[in-house]
Amino acid sequence: MVCDPTTHSLLAPLVMSPSQTVLVGSTSTFPTEIYEHVIDDLLCVPMHWRDVVRTLLSCARVCRAWTPRSRLHLYTAIQFYQGGHGIDNSARKLARTLVAQPHLARLVSAVSIVAPGMVLVPVAAALQNVPVLLAGKLPNLTTLHFRGSPPPTPQGIAFLSTPPEVLHRSFFASVATFPRLSSLELYCASFKSLKQLLQMLAGLRALRTLSMIGIDVIKWHADPVHTLTRLPEVTNLAVGEPKDRCVPRTSQSCRGQ
Repeated sequence: MVCDPTTHSLLAPLVMSPSQTVLVGSTSTFPTEIYEHVIDDLLCVPMHWRDVVRTLLSCARVCRAWTPRSRLHLYTAIQFYQGGHGIDNSARKLARTLVAQPHLARLVSAVSIVAPGMVLVPVAAALQNVPVLLAGKLPNLTTLHFRGSPPPTPQGIAFLSTPPEVLHRSFFASVATFPRLSSLELYCASFKSLKQLLQMLAGLRALRTLSMIGIDVIKWHADPVHTLTRLPEVTNLAVGEPKDRCVPRTSQSCRGQ
């Protein structure tokens, strides 16, 4: 599911009680695997992701038997993109939905937070607020992808882009509330100090995969010895410079079942 200022309103009808479910015919004559396969194949249909979301929402209202599979695809992987008040409103609406229906929160296993590729104003504040709003509400979240604003390019168009924003303390604190977070991807972000980076990692005990691309550490002189003993057992590590200076807008893709 992708959240942006134009789609968060589409999720409102999902907050409903069983008595509000619209029943159209009956699926009792079909094996469960058949209609679940049909719903799964919607992710492979070459259409805009907004149409995919609307179709899944319609499937969730066909009958009660269709609802679990439709919600699974709507909530398993959630992506936020764009900045400003739009992404903040989307995150707040999703947080209210998860509080009202905790069983939906248990479906979420991946969250991606993506900034626009070229921006004229900083958007990192709104982006960093997403995990803050979702803190403590995603018990099964295993993957978090944060893609901030790209750094200025060397081709003389730095004024079109904002440098990596410094991640604030509330971002670290909220990330630590996801007990099963095993994969963290950070792209184009800054830390005030090496100690701050290590302290964040120390709070992620389940972390096994760490990717840091285009990460800037402002102060390297720190004494991390006391923190190193508490770092998670990361088995997959990727560190480097960003290959692209522009963040492309992602689209709905076909995912293998």
